[in-house]
Amino acid sequence: PHRRRDAAATPRRTIRAASAKTSAPRDRRRPQARRFFDAFVKLRKPCVLRRYCAAAPLGSVAAAATARDPSAAWAASLETACGASCVRVEVAAPGERAFGRGREATVRVAGLLKECAAAAAENRACRYYLSTQELAEDDEGRPEVCGGPAAALAARADGPPLTCPLLPTLILANANVWMGAAPDAAPTKSGLHHDFHDNVLVLVCGRKTCRLWDPSLAGALRPAGALEKLHANGRA
Repeated sequence: PHRRRDAAATPRRTIRAASAKTSAPRDRRRPQARRFFDAFVKLRKPCVLRRYCAAAPLGSVAAAATARDPSAAWAASLETACGASCVRVEVAAPGERAFGRGREATVRVAGLLKECAAAAAENRACRYYLSTQELAEDDEGRPEVCGGPAAALAARADGPPLTCPLLPTLILANANVWMGAAPDAAPTKSGLHHDFHDNVLVLVCGRKTCRLWDPSLAGALRPAGALEKLHANGRA
């Protein structure tokens, strides 16, 4: 068995290594857990999985991602699971397209979905962005794996599994739902940050660009506070 490591969230069919300058040839074989672990996770090597949702048992996440209208299917899934629930959202300042600046509000999921739909229809950026939620803790202070919409989706019979089928030996540390809306010509963005855990990001609908920086550049990226140690696995 592989060594167990912390990971975050769920994935998507072909494996392609990703780097800033070049890409390895696409591997069109169906990804196998051991091969994927040895080729990417073990080496701390980023990659892109294409069309994985079409083959993986990811429940409502795969159903929405492979639907004729993924946006509508995803909105319907969230509405059914937790439409009346309240969530914490980031709020963009008037005239800005950046989030992660400390401006927050509490809205109902149904209201967030309505605002995103209106923004998409009017070809403008939504002022709200759904990101990580506060986690409840047990009597010993251990946080739940997921909160807000992610917990509501996972609790349903058709919800996504909390163990990624492609990474069965990894322990899930946290699962979240991120959601916003913006035109392609003027995308919104979140600030540069450092995640402590390995990440698997599933794009259900829309587009997302991720810029990854090599850990060796941590000092040049002007981190908040003094950089005391850079571990071999990239954790700063």
